[in-house]
Amino acid sequence: MILIHPLALLLLLPAAAMVTWHTQRGTSGFSRLPGDWERLVTPLLRGIVARGASEGKAPHRFVLLALWTLLVVAIARPAWQVEAGGEFANIAGRVIAIDLGGDADIYSQRFAANTLIEALPDVPTAIVVGSGDAFNVVPLTTDRYFLNRYLNVVAPDVMPLEGRALPVIMAHAEGVLTRAGVLAGQVVLLTGGEPPARGAYMPVRWSRVVVTDDDARDDWYAYSQYLAAQLVTYDGLGPATEDLARQIDRARRDGDRAAIHDLTPYVLGLSVLLWLAQFRRRRSQ
Repeated sequence: MILIHPLALLLLLPAAAMVTWHTQRGTSGFSRLPGDWERLVTPLLRGIVARGASEGKAPHRFVLLALWTLLVVAIARPAWQVEAGGEFANIAGRVIAIDLGGDADIYSQRFAANTLIEALPDVPTAIVVGSGDAFNVVPLTTDRYFLNRYLNVVAPDVMPLEGRALPVIMAHAEGVLTRAGVLAGQVVLLTGGEPPARGAYMPVRWSRVVVTDDDARDDWYAYSQYLAAQLVTYDGLGPATEDLARQIDRARRDGDRAAIHDLTPYVLGLSVLLWLAQFRRRRSQ
């Protein structure tokens, strides 16, 4: 069992101090004679008479301490961790989409792909290439040898179709993430040259990043806004990696919360039953 707000247990200190004080006095503060009755009973008998007079009228101090403890534990939010959260095979995925229909430098694209993979090596990564159409090259994997092997042979002259259809490439890449059912996904489009004409609106399902040359950044700003994508350059890939890392952390936190069963209602129910039991005891006496 875990406590979501463990500092709330400090509220037990006043109750413990009160019980200690009453115990040291040798008589319970809940069993005193009221008003002028203190004058009529000899001091030797006051404790006995007071306990007899208050029996069935007030809960015992230890019962009140137990109730206070239960309420403090409820404030601390006890929970039972059902399973270890955040350890999912499909928690994250990234697709590197390489635009081979434009004027981007293929060597810069390969280097950027390797940089992204090295930054988050544990994230499954797929490679998609496109020109007039989009094609899968590598499925989602963390096998560096497999990724590097196919990155080294990617080139514009291997494409079966000419042209440039960036929306098709983006949609194809996002389809890889959707079919994988990942919780945190990112599509990184490695492109360059002159941006193509903008088409119809593309609904955003996954995080998007457009990577282009530094001297073409201003030209690609409007196109990145059309794709609702973050715009970075080949020399500044850090923000793309940080964005995906934040998504993964958020997905893990959500998974951790989903794996915890809150016990607070049960603790509150137990405290209510204990309080009601005191009324039953007093009535029977």
